[in-house]
Amino acid sequence: MQQSCTPQEEQLNLPARQLIQTRNESDYYGATSLIAEGLGLDPMNPPLALANWLHYPLPAWMELQVPYDVHNHKTFGVPRQMRPLLVPTTHSQDFMRSHGYSMATAVGAPFLYAMHYLQPRIHGSRLIMPEHTLAYMTYSKDARTTISRLISTTMETKNDFTTTVFCLHPEDVKRGLWPDALDGAGIPWVAGAEKSDSNALRRLVALLSQFEMVVTNNVGSHIVYAWHLGCKVKLEVVGKMHDSQSDVDNYYLKNHPLGAEANSAKLGAMTNDDLENLAKDYGMSDESSDLETQRQFSDLALGAHSKRNLEDMFDLLGWRKGSRVWITSQFTIHDRVARKFKRWARSKFSKAAG
Repeated sequence: MQQSCTPQEEQLNLPARQLIQTRNESDYYGATSLIAEGLGLDPMNPPLALANWLHYPLPAWMELQVPYDVHNHKTFGVPRQMRPLLVPTTHSQDFMRSHGYSMATAVGAPFLYAMHYLQPRIHGSRLIMPEHTLAYMTYSKDARTTISRLISTTMETKNDFTTTVFCLHPEDVKRGLWPDALDGAGIPWVAGAEKSDSNALRRLVALLSQFEMVVTNNVGSHIVYAWHLGCKVKLEVVGKMHDSQSDVDNYYLKNHPLGAEANSAKLGAMTNDDLENLAKDYGMSDESSDLETQRQFSDLALGAHSKRNLEDMFDLLGWRKGSRVWITSQFTIHDRVARKFKRWARSKFSKAAG
């Protein structure tokens, strides 16, 4: 379902949001849509991927774990250890293989496959990407104070930039707290990425590539993406929007118990001291960051050197009949169906004989 663009999104030439029903992680943020587009297939109706494609980069501050998505997504009858798994880096490929996922293959992060959506840079521009919430998260008691602080510091330095725009997660747009505060201050904003938007990666590349500086108050994939596109990143510690770790733990223990431990380790709530130390370690505490070093760091996190050509991705996603992925998946599904039929037949005949 296509969403209409706001005037600010049209001004920045962002593709319209296109909400879909994701079938597995490979559909997240429009990853399979991008590959289909590049191959001349219908980007709004890509073939079903038989492989699971990890959707996020793996920066050094994130501990490697068996991803919670691998625990919880549909496997189409394929035993989890046999299911093809696409990961960003050779490091994560080796890690997953050591845990029994023999078909783990490094292909780079999905973000790398949207580079043809780059836009011209706006001189003197600043994009602010505040900590976001998800549907199962609740705002902390300090949320309004955090919003006020970020808006206040933004207004104090507004004249230092030719353009200032906020990027809000769609969940925060729905809740209204951020949009109301920004509209009241006269600060423009756009909606960011969500996994059910098949244009999310296209929009992210188009958006981030236009800004010289990105300001944020939380650690996430957006920092790696901004570095890859040559943005300066400033990490400001101004408070928390929600009790992230408590919300995450409660949600995953209730809904996805197999992946709860891995997801908790993946997100790992950071204290203000942790954020301040991270800002110093990676040159995000002021505006004198080393862009070349940060670009190299982002290349490692995204698996830039593992990026494949589109024909390879066609095979690795299991779209070509006769590919290793397709054969493994089809053989296992047919084998399981055959075993179930044999059990059913034995049961029917034994009852009839009795």
